[in-house]
Amino acid sequence: MNFGPNEEIGTGAAREIPRPALRHECKIIFILASIAAVRVFFFCAAFPFFNNVDEQYHFDSVIRHSHGDFPHQMPTISAEAADSIALYGTFEYLNKPDRFENGNYPPPIWTLPETDSTAARDDISNFWQSRTSSQAKEPPLYYSVAGAWLNFGRALRIKGGALLYWIRFLNLPIIAALVWVGYAAGRVVFPNELFPRLALPALVAVWPHDMFYSIQSDLFSPLCAGLAFLALCHWMRADASRTWPAFVAGLATGASCLTKLSNVPFAAVASLAAIAISWSFIRRGEVRSTLFHLAFFFLPVVLLLGAWALWNYHIAGDLTGTSEKIHFLGWNNSPANSQPSVLTIIPNTWWSFWSALMTNYWRGEFFWKGHLLASSMADYFYAISSSLLLGLAVATLFGKHWAAMREQQRALLLATFWFIAGVAFLGAFSIIAGRLMSGSLIPFLLLYARGLDLVTARIKWMPMRLAFLAIIAAVIIVPDSILNFAAVASPYNFFHL
Repeated sequence: MNFGPNEEIGTGAAREIPRPALRHECKIIFILASIAAVRVFFFCAAFPFFNNVDEQYHFDSVIRHSHGDFPHQMPTISAEAADSIALYGTFEYLNKPDRFENGNYPPPIWTLPETDSTAARDDISNFWQSRTSSQAKEPPLYYSVAGAWLNFGRALRIKGGALLYWIRFLNLPIIAALVWVGYAAGRVVFPNELFPRLALPALVAVWPHDMFYSIQSDLFSPLCAGLAFLALCHWMRADASRTWPAFVAGLATGASCLTKLSNVPFAAVASLAAIAISWSFIRRGEVRSTLFHLAFFFLPVVLLLGAWALWNYHIAGDLTGTSEKIHFLGWNNSPANSQPSVLTIIPNTWWSFWSALMTNYWRGEFFWKGHLLASSMADYFYAISSSLLLGLAVATLFGKHWAAMREQQRALLLATFWFIAGVAFLGAFSIIAGRLMSGSLIPFLLLYARGLDLVTARIKWMPMRLAFLAIIAAVIIVPDSILNFAAVASPYNFFHL
C-alpha cells in the first residue's frame, strides 16, 4: 500500500465543505478550544509546584534557557531555580499526611515570618542545588520557547509564585492550537463525514493527560508531530505544483525531534511516508517536481537535527548529547540482553503492558498525597475502548468499499503505522510512560474517532450521534476532573498566592 495521491476520483472522493457549514463548524471548534484552555488553566492553577514528574528539573532548564545558559555538561540545579523550589514547593504529591506532625502538611514557606522561614528555605535550597539537573542536555525547543515566555512575563513585571504559574499558562495556547490541528486533520481525512470530523477535535479537547498541568518538554510533542502528520495528509492530496505540504511536514518533523528524542520513531515513519508519497508522484511521470518536494521535506529535517547533533558533538563529544545522562542514570550498567523487552515475551505480558501503557497514555502519572491519581473504572474504559475502537478502525481498512476513498484509507494507514511506531519503541525498552509517545496523539485519536464513527454508523440522526459523542467525552473527562479537583484545596497553589 502506497501513500500517494488518488489517481482516479470515484463517488467517495473529497468535496469542499460549504462555506456556511464551515463557518458553523469553526464556531464549534472555537468553543471546544476555549473549553480545553479553561480546563487547562484551572488545573494548572490548582496543582501546586512541584509535581512528581520531574517538574523541578524542567523548571531549571526553562530558567537556564531564559538566561541564554546552554551548559556544556550536566550541571547541578541553579541557585535561582533551587530558591523557587524551596519557597513554592509542596510536599503533597508523594507524601501522605500522616508522615507529618499531627497529620498535617507544613504551611507554605512564603506564608511564614522571615525569621521562621529562612533556615528551612536555605536547607531545601541547598539540597536542590546539590542535585544534578537531569534535563539540562535535553533537546532545546520547548525550553527555549518557555524561556522566552518567561522573559515576556518578567517584562510584564510578573513576580514571585505568579511567575512560575505564568510558565505553566503557556500550556493554554498549546492545547487550543492542538484542538485546531485536530480539526484540520479531521477536515483532510474526513471531508465528507461530519461526525468523525468533529469527534477528533472534541477528543483532543477532553484528553485528560496531566502533562498539560505541568512544566515539561513533552507538551510540544503532540503539536509538532501532529502538524507533521497533518502536512503529510495534505501532501497525499496535493498536486505536484504545491510545495508547502512537504516543507511544513519536514519542518514539523525536525521540530518534534528537537522537542523530545522519543519522537524519533515518528520522524522515521514520516520520512518513509514522504518517500512513499514521492514514489507515487514519480510513477505518474512527475519526476523533477517530486524530487524538488522531497528535498524540501528533508532539508529542514537535516538542517535542524544536523545543527543539534553538531552542537552536542562540540560540547559533549556525542551526537545525541545523551551519553552523560545515560551514565548518570545508570542505564549502561546492565548488559543489553539482561532485561528482555516486552516485545520479546509476547503474549504472556502483552495485555499487561498494553493496558498499563494506554491508561498512562490517557491520564498521566500524577500522584497526590501519596496515591496515584487514577480511577480504576476510567482506566478500564481507556484500555478497553482504545483496544476495541482502534482494532475496529484498523480491521476495516481493507475491503472493496475503499476503492473510491483511497486518500482516506492511506491517511488512516499512516495513522496506524505512526501509533504502532510509538508503542513498539516503548515496548522495545519496556517503558510504560505514555507521555513519551504523546507525539502519536493526533493519529491515535484519528483512529479512535474512526472507530466511534463505525460504532455509531447505524444511527442516522446526527444530533443523536453527537449526543453519544458528548457522553463519551464526559466519561473521559469527568472522573479525571473529580480526582484532580482534590488539588484545589491545597494552600500551596495559585489560588492561595
